[in-house]
Amino acid sequence: MDLSSLIRQMELAAESLAFESTESSLAAISQDIDRVKLLNAARHIISALERPEDTVMNIAKAVNSPHTRCCLGIAGLSWDQPVGQAALKSALQMKIFEAFEIGTTRTARELAVRTGAEHSLVDGIFAVRIMRALVGIGIFAEHGEEKYAHNILSQTMNNPVYRTLINGACTTASSTMPKLADYLESIGFKNPVDPEASLFHFTYKTDLNMFEWLEAHPQQLAGFSAYQAAATTLQTDTLKKTICTLFPTPRPSDNDGQKLLVDVGGGRGEILESVCGERPDLQGRVVVQDLPKVVVGRRLVHGIEIMPYNFFTPQPVHDSSVYFFRHIFHNWPDSACIQILRNTIPALKPNYSRIIIIDQVIRNTGASTFSALMDLTMITFGGMERTERQWYQLLESVGLTVVSIKDPRQRNLTRDCVIEAVLMAAEEAS
Repeated sequence: MDLSSLIRQMELAAESLAFESTESSLAAISQDIDRVKLLNAARHIISALERPEDTVMNIAKAVNSPHTRCCLGIAGLSWDQPVGQAALKSALQMKIFEAFEIGTTRTARELAVRTGAEHSLVDGIFAVRIMRALVGIGIFAEHGEEKYAHNILSQTMNNPVYRTLINGACTTASSTMPKLADYLESIGFKNPVDPEASLFHFTYKTDLNMFEWLEAHPQQLAGFSAYQAAATTLQTDTLKKTICTLFPTPRPSDNDGQKLLVDVGGGRGEILESVCGERPDLQGRVVVQDLPKVVVGRRLVHGIEIMPYNFFTPQPVHDSSVYFFRHIFHNWPDSACIQILRNTIPALKPNYSRIIIIDQVIRNTGASTFSALMDLTMITFGGMERTERQWYQLLESVGLTVVSIKDPRQRNLTRDCVIEAVLMAAEEAS
């Protein structure tokens, strides 16, 4: 199949339909049934192309993905987002996914028995209503009246890590996003830049930031911690490869007395444990830094050091080869990011140290739906996702030079990218 030709045909068809809808209200599509057939054909193409884990995460984050829109036949509308998200979260809590085995078909009544739903209604009507919604957003397949089976999306959800991740994502987005418009109105629709007066503060009517608030609410903290752990689990292989490529071979000068890698805000160090297990040839000190309440009592293998540290204070470890920041800067506005960087820069050794940032990089134009809506989600904390241009501006404003911005998955700047920056040369700074 000539994919280039197919892509061009689809683009021309879309342009033609868009023009006809403007000029004659889809007069060229003679019957509504033809429109439905076109939507179904588009859905099948998207289903074949979109990775199932991406589709599931789009639904969990209430992203109105092309697949979801095609399934519902209401391209461009978004009222379905919170409803589909609620159906998915209900299914998780009912343990519907655990009620299926691969290759089996379940009736609504069997699901009611297996999940404990409908104790008073033996016909399983509530199970039907939940399953109907899941089928509508592309999760599970309908095999006859009130009969359901796995499809590729529901099979993806069989992975308990995905279920934990989805449940956490639903909880995070569903509590604050409905308040976004009211919050923006309260600050005069200005760009939120104060991390002490964020959407989270507004929603929960608290003076605490989200992380402080979670510490005071153990149940929510447990859910958020499980979400973070699941996200780390899914990213471990990619991150391990990414970090290993930073050190293709041990440097001749590397030895036990020198610092190799400082993971700033690195949580409990699971990623570095995996990296050091994979690369026993790496020489030099490896340090994981995070707040005392995160790292206290933690013991790591492979000689990894644990160090309590707040990145809003000066960096105590000097002359490391790499200072590593993963998913740190998107939580904060530029003013806070500048403070973090200025606390790090005095520790850098010229012509040796590198700052490596793993964070999302939004395309300067043509941003994906996921990226655009994730950026709005970060308003919850007072943070933001940044474009390539904004990353250059931020890093250069504190005297750093961007060496490269790379997408490990070769998707042309989408989701997590690797940003490498070094101290600006004297001639550049002058």
